[in-house]
Amino acid sequence: MMHTYSHRTISMFVVMLALLSALLACAGNVRNMTIGGVPKYVCPSATPRPTSTPLPTALPTYPATFNATLDHRYIDPTRTRVTVQYLAQNVGAVYLTYSVTNSTGQTSTSQPYLVAQTGNYAGLQNTFTVIFPFGMAYGQITLFSSWPPLRFTVTALTVPFSTAPNAPPCCLPSPIYPTPRPTTTPYPTPTPFTMVAPSAFFLDDPIYNNQPPIQLRLRMKAPVRAGQLTFLIPLLAAASWTLEITNVGSVEYDFLGAGYTYVSAVTANGATQTGVWPAFALCGNVFGHR
Repeated sequence: MMHTYSHRTISMFVVMLALLSALLACAGNVRNMTIGGVPKYVCPSATPRPTSTPLPTALPTYPATFNATLDHRYIDPTRTRVTVQYLAQNVGAVYLTYSVTNSTGQTSTSQPYLVAQTGNYAGLQNTFTVIFPFGMAYGQITLFSSWPPLRFTVTALTVPFSTAPNAPPCCLPSPIYPTPRPTTTPYPTPTPFTMVAPSAFFLDDPIYNNQPPIQLRLRMKAPVRAGQLTFLIPLLAAASWTLEITNVGSVEYDFLGAGYTYVSAVTANGATQTGVWPAFALCGNVFGHR
């Protein structure tokens, strides 16, 4: 038995079959094909320039100072210790020596003792104790550095004697800080220049759609090629372009070029015509594409 179908019936069947195929193809990954948010372009010149970093401030200067006292300037039968109280700042190395002269006039001198090492930093206050032999005629203590030496004579008393100790020297001077360099005034933050769809974007500019889950960077590359298909007379006008799509997010993105791109407006001779012109295989013949 032979069945006959009208051309309309066959066409409707083909359309329904195509729609069913598309539904089956897309049902499993709708999330990976849906773009939310609004594409936006932000001009790079809208990014604030960094503040000019000022030169580092110089280190402070510590004024040089060097001073000392003895808690007692004598010894007696009950005390033969003498404490040297000194302070030093930014005078280099500080040494101490002492000498003893006996009743016959003979003098013996100690080796130099390094008691401080100073520089252009905070100084110090410290003490150093010297024990003199009882029965000496007198003693001498000397401190020397890059400054003139400090000399003290210690007498020997034959009978007990008591006085209040002398106070230590005062005080270390405070550092002198240099006048800070003026901070360079930063450039004012410009008002961001943005273009948001449906505004027309420029070729080669990066257009971002940053609303999750699909996050993309789009860029239409220059040049856009245009041409005509003619046969004695112009039959078809066509345009060709390259669309660069970069997935800048972490979710897979599925792109259907023929279904997602179309021309919505054409301007010619000063007049603009709107509509929907999807991709068409015949247009590829204009540019030699197969």
